[in-house]
Amino acid sequence: LCDPFASSLKAPHPLSSLGRFSHEAAAFDPATGVTYLTEDKNRGAIYRHVPDVQHSPFAKGDLQALKVKDIPEFDLSSGKTLGDHFDVEWVSIDDPSATTMPTRKQAKELGAARFSRGEGAFFAGGSAYLCSTNGGPTERGQVYRLDIGVSGQNDRLTLIAQADKEDALDRPDNITVAPWGDVFVAEDGKSPNGIFLIRPDGKAIQVARNAVNSGDSEVTGICFSPDGKWLFLNIQWEGLTVAVTGPFENLSTAI
Repeated sequence: LCDPFASSLKAPHPLSSLGRFSHEAAAFDPATGVTYLTEDKNRGAIYRHVPDVQHSPFAKGDLQALKVKDIPEFDLSSGKTLGDHFDVEWVSIDDPSATTMPTRKQAKELGAARFSRGEGAFFAGGSAYLCSTNGGPTERGQVYRLDIGVSGQNDRLTLIAQADKEDALDRPDNITVAPWGDVFVAEDGKSPNGIFLIRPDGKAIQVARNAVNSGDSEVTGICFSPDGKWLFLNIQWEGLTVAVTGPFENLSTAI
């Protein structure tokens, strides 16, 4: 991983235990050392890496794929409505380096759930937030929340947003959670791309749009300052980084 305080480049080293597949995003749980991983494939999977040693989270460990409990190869991308939730279990990938079989195929043979083009991931408040950029009835995106079970309970996956109409959220990609708990997602869809707030009732509300050139460029890297007063984002093609000042806390009720 990158050291933000390094004065020069360091030699790269592989994180082979985290698996070989079409990696997109990673969300890290600092309490357990577990990393949740998305796969940018139409019939991809959701993975997690459970380290052998909690304080060495990216060293040797067990790569696992998400499976909906008692339902092999469950398709999470179609026929779902807001609030649908599913208990999940995890199946171990025997060959994470994919030397004999692609990791995604191993996951499929183990009954892993199908997740349509996993994109952004973010961990906050005991949950991992996961974007499926072309899931849902219009194939224009879904957002799931994975609540991590405690005291022996199963992890649970809940659909918290999806694009149902042509004027709604379009292909959610990057995702972040504000310090007070609101969920924000950036689009990688048709022009103009923007940023949406996901309200607790699942309604997606646009709070910003890309006004640079045609607005085709993807908004990336959205994240808040620790005090929640600044929202940082990138405009991909133009190579811009933008800092936006709040207040943001009351957007979910003000719009």
